[in-house]
Amino acid sequence: MSLFLRIACQERLDAVGLANYHVQIDESSKVLQIVGECGQTLTNITGIRMSRMAPPMREIDLAVDLFDSFLAKHTGTFKEFIAAKAKADQVKIPDKFKALQQTELYQDYSKNWSLKFVPKAYIFKNEKSYTSQVSDEGRLKLSPPDVNVLKNPEKAAQLIQGLTAEEFKEIQSWVDAVQVYTKALARKEELLKTLNSCEI
Repeated sequence: MSLFLRIACQERLDAVGLANYHVQIDESSKVLQIVGECGQTLTNITGIRMSRMAPPMREIDLAVDLFDSFLAKHTGTFKEFIAAKAKADQVKIPDKFKALQQTELYQDYSKNWSLKFVPKAYIFKNEKSYTSQVSDEGRLKLSPPDVNVLKNPEKAAQLIQGLTAEEFKEIQSWVDAVQVYTKALARKEELLKTLNSCEI
């Protein structure tokens, strides 16, 4: 790929907050792409197709003009994506707990999270085989009651006698953190999908 094309486009990427990205020409389709540091494609710009991997200067100049138009049209979306990506990169699912014992994080085939644990009340009774769990949607499974800690926190606290206040608070915090994590990833993916459908 031409270094002239990459350098000219880099100035424009830097101006819209995409300094950690660069352009390249896709080898098979000859379409201009914006890619990240690890070579992961952010978006393909299907309206900018080069004739070959090392295009002549006239073609580079035209591609840079079209790239300017593309960035001007979608600057807001790119800035939203950068903010959403930064947020998604910062949030994480908690995996260390003070009050909950014998914890295990689990993700099913649909990418839904759950946290398994053994309530202290059952550990003291030597019933270590008993495992409770809470889903990323807040569904808490204990014996006997099943209750949603997001929808009915007060009722849940009254119904659950096998949990200490500290355990219950930590469960609520975990569910809240997973909700933030899930929403941040969903927003990032939504904006990425939008960018991949952008036209010049």
